Amino acid sequence: MKINIIKSFSITILIYITIQVNSQKPILIKDGETDMPIAGVNYRLGNQKGESNREGKIFINLNSKDDLLLTHISYNALRLNQVELKSAMEQGYVQLIPADGALLSPVVLFSLKGKALKEKVRLSNGEWVQHDAGQVLQQIPGFRQ
Repeated sequence: MKINIIKSFSITILIYITIQVNSQKPILIKDGETDMPIAGVNYRLGNQKGESNREGKIFINLNSKDDLLLTHISYNALRLNQVELKSAMEQGYVQLIPADGALLSPVVLFSLKGKALKEKVRLSNGEWVQHDAGQVLQQIPGFRQ
């Protein structure tokens, strides 16, 4: 009896994991001029958010009815509605257009003392700093994601 319950539970978990893995679809984010993958592109689709990996891929669930928002400090932001998102899923990629330097918004940079910090400073993208400033701040020693 216990063995049957354990088998049933294991099969249920396996089916659930398979469905979850299959429901996530990859989209490649490419540079509109060079066709090279772009790492570090921030995305938001409903309550899903994150950034593209080193290969320029994001993995999203299509259950949401919201628009997909793609942002990167070096590129113009792109918002895809559901029709455009389905088209991008069929193509397998989305192209971002490099931003004109004159169109970039100003950012405020914080300065840290040159000596060792008494405590670490953690910065999470999208929590209290916009992603553009967050990416700039991540390059400063002492700030961590």
